[in-house]
Amino acid sequence: MIPHLTAIPLLTAGEAASHVTPEELAEAAAFGSEHRRRERLTWRAAARRMLGGELRIAYDAVGAPVALGRPERLSVSHAAERAAVLVADRPCAVDLERCDRNFSRVLSRCLTPFEQQLSDDPLFPAAAWCTKECLYKYGHDRTLALREDLRIEGFERIGGDERGERVEVFGAFGIFGPGLGRGQAGLAGFSGTDRAGEPAAGFAGGAGAALNSGREGTGTVDSEPAGRFGIERSVVFGGSTCGGLAPILVTAVEPLVPYAVLTARIRGGELLRLVACRLGTEYLLVYLV
Repeated sequence: MIPHLTAIPLLTAGEAASHVTPEELAEAAAFGSEHRRRERLTWRAAARRMLGGELRIAYDAVGAPVALGRPERLSVSHAAERAAVLVADRPCAVDLERCDRNFSRVLSRCLTPFEQQLSDDPLFPAAAWCTKECLYKYGHDRTLALREDLRIEGFERIGGDERGERVEVFGAFGIFGPGLGRGQAGLAGFSGTDRAGEPAAGFAGGAGAALNSGREGTGTVDSEPAGRFGIERSVVFGGSTCGGLAPILVTAVEPLVPYAVLTARIRGGELLRLVACRLGTEYLLVYLV
């Protein structure tokens, strides 16, 4: 499967109700914080829109969310008024933060002197913190130390925008509509042809066919209201301008723009490549898959 990343504004209990279970609503209602209720319900609603309404969610021994009885892996993050969910058929991780958060205290404790000198880019502190969080989630080990075990080795700015002007866009998908609440793709709004000249119509043709065959797809994406989830756009990006990474389907209400590629290792293991993206104007997101 193509990894799928979704980032959306937090929902209220009423807005999330059609995508969560009565038990989850009851559990969230017991939280003392309204914000915590919204965070929990939002990511669960988003996960079901991605994987289907029958999805059962639990937590493993490390405290990570799991899709019971399914092969897909889940990673979740939330910050302020946004939540992000990443789904893949292999280990994955996502972390999200506001760009204006003061990271000086946490980074002085979790970054080595070498890591602190990697970049003077104004968004590097947010990207570095999100990277450490992603590595911790990906490592799936509570004994991991952010400074000693999770090491960032490189940081490289990349350019791009959500329409693919400087990102290799492998296909555009229909806007997510109400059908996703039943685990079906909301395929409105995609038309055109792929580069082989074959008709494109939603996931089954065009971008989907191009992705399945390794061809690059082209087409147009229109906007369609999808309830409180807003007007969402979906693109698949990857390739050389994203560090040579495999394609990933990205769905977001706001533009989600590739910003940098970071390289890192967990306890000296294999070199991992993470992508940092701007989400709108206020958030930064890092994913690893």
